[in-house]
Amino acid sequence: MIGLEFNATSMLNLLYLHKNIPMKWMYLSVILIVLEQSVPAQDKAFQTDNNYLEAYLFINPLVGVNQQYYNRWAKGTVELENGVQISDVFIAYNQYIDELLWLREYDFQIGVVYKKLVKSFTITTITGSSTKFVKTKLKDWYKFDTSVVYLQELVSGKVSLYAQRKLVKISSTSNEFDQKDRYFLKIDENYFSFKPRRSELFRILKSDKSQLLSIIRENHLRVRKENDLIKAISLYNQWISNKN
Repeated sequence: MIGLEFNATSMLNLLYLHKNIPMKWMYLSVILIVLEQSVPAQDKAFQTDNNYLEAYLFINPLVGVNQQYYNRWAKGTVELENGVQISDVFIAYNQYIDELLWLREYDFQIGVVYKKLVKSFTITTITGSSTKFVKTKLKDWYKFDTSVVYLQELVSGKVSLYAQRKLVKISSTSNEFDQKDRYFLKIDENYFSFKPRRSELFRILKSDKSQLLSIIRENHLRVRKENDLIKAISLYNQWISNKN
């Protein structure tokens, strides 16, 4: 466990010192001790009186730094659903399990931050660049279900571009992985999944197909490459702004 909210053992010792305590309270304390050892305790890293991260202990099922989107810990900021921002904490994104990891500095314990509490997080690398991940609910049409995932924000604008960093294990007997990223365009709060191809962009942005084609040709962009895809959507957003 990363931390303890309640110490049932201390209660049992206290009850033992008082011989006139009813036996049922002794039994209750024993039950609490068992529960304390079996349920991951929440850990609170206080920033102010009411600002803290909550996490449970990270048990790494696999070996290898390539599970993190960045291969080293970096300082970052976590924005919670309640609007609180927690800055200057060591975090990393594990793309194999799609979770935000937090390195607690005073004892170097690694925790998985409860996803239900997170709205977004921003990682700042040692080079000074930063990247933002946002929590998003996506529909899985193949499973007829929705899933809550972290998406990396590549472009923010009238048309936003996101990437789902997904690491898939090649086989159960090996420790090798395959990168299976997915891309999404966000338009008016709707997410559209696509493969990084011109035909896919034209399908989603069909009303501006000719302008988008001009942007790609004039700037010699190959949207199969992520950097070129980012530039294409950024220039498209500039064209929208200038038009309006």
